[in-house]
Amino acid sequence: MSSTPASAPVTPDELQRALQQERETRQRLERLLQLYAFLTRANEALFSVATPAEAFDTLCQVAVDAGRFRLAWVGRVDPAVGEVRPVAVAGTEAACVGQLRVTTDPALLTSHGPVGLALRDQRTVLVNDLATDPSTAPWHGIAIEHGLRAVVACPVL
Repeated sequence: MSSTPASAPVTPDELQRALQQERETRQRLERLLQLYAFLTRANEALFSVATPAEAFDTLCQVAVDAGRFRLAWVGRVDPAVGEVRPVAVAGTEAACVGQLRVTTDPALLTSHGPVGLALRDQRTVLVNDLATDPSTAPWHGIAIEHGLRAVVACPVL
């Protein structure tokens, strides 16, 4: 007669680690579902707009409502002053967009953050720790003051 060995009892520390991993996995899944909801609603919304301005406003609002972002904004380069100017803004931290200075002059530090890189390289740029990443140094104070933790900049072609 064969028997299988009994498994060792789970220690409290092992149980705590397993529960923490499960919580983290659930949080990641919830965030992915929010992003999927944002992308789905954004795609749907873009078919119902008539102008670029309406599309930008809609995308910002959908990012806040469905994606649960605290802030979403779209900017356009003003070539006369070499700065990115907001054209659409939404979210609980919308007021801070007026404090952001994003330039296009490579000689200035304010052009080397996520928005500047996205514009220059025509690629999406993600920064997971806005308050400490060296590329976002000009905006660390604003990020901390407004509780903004991450940023993604996507060039609109």
